[in-house]
Amino acid sequence: MSEQSPEISATDRAALRAATHFKNLLNGISIHDIRRRIDAARSLDTSQLTIDEIKRRYKLALKGYSFNLINGVMDFVYRARPNYGHSLFQHVSELWYPPAEKCLYLGRFNREGTSAFYCSDKPQTAIFEIHPKAGDWFTLLKAGSKSNRVLSIELLHFGMEYACEPEMVAARGSLARHHPKHHLILGSEANKKKWLVIDNYLGAIAIQNVKSGEEHKYKTTIAAGEVLMADKFDGLAYPSAATRLHGINICLRPKRADNLLKPLTIEVFEVISDNDRMYFTKPICSAKSIAADGAINW
Repeated sequence: MSEQSPEISATDRAALRAATHFKNLLNGISIHDIRRRIDAARSLDTSQLTIDEIKRRYKLALKGYSFNLINGVMDFVYRARPNYGHSLFQHVSELWYPPAEKCLYLGRFNREGTSAFYCSDKPQTAIFEIHPKAGDWFTLLKAGSKSNRVLSIELLHFGMEYACEPEMVAARGSLARHHPKHHLILGSEANKKKWLVIDNYLGAIAIQNVKSGEEHKYKTTIAAGEVLMADKFDGLAYPSAATRLHGINICLRPKRADNLLKPLTIEVFEVISDNDRMYFTKPICSAKSIAADGAINW
């Protein structure tokens, strides 16, 4: 009697097809050509080019890049917002992602006129992201899973090898660049070196510190995210430039944030003093309850 081969699941077949696709693409490109394309991407004048023009160039520069995925598992995520004039927010929607018509500027991964739910893995990271000054009030939102389970989010990630957060330092071996399974997908040591040229570039643009007035530099990360992510994943994860890479930020699709998350606590703080590494705060008040319709009861 002949042995039967184990049945391959549809998921495994799709993964095998994807692995073959990326391997074949890399096999057909020299590392010299990849470096030349990435050097051309570095030299793009983002102050003059549109996001769509950059995307057209990235479709060539990022060709052969297999997805760099993590399954983010965490208890909570955090968002912080400044309280202008020390007024209190009255509805969760004011602390959630902004409506598209109020997204007037480029974000790290969103265009003008496009909403995104930016959040952080720790409250300190969320605070650093809004850059408050002594005397400022800010509101901190803690959100968790609607299912009351640990959050599990499928995230494309850029630059996580640069993260200084202890948990990420300990988990670097699970990143695609270090993982044996991903090396098998790439097919050879030569392909791994090609992939790393692209991955190093993506990591560098993800953690760049963009100053006020230079938001046009976000066009690179927006274009890269749109080329690679399409509609496949919940969002993107990347180290926080505001914390010198000691925190992790997440950019979720609005619909995924709405489906996955619910507000848990809302607190208001005043910044007593600040320096470039730490904020000292005092609590002002906490929401007594959050109504089902999102109204905040102080």
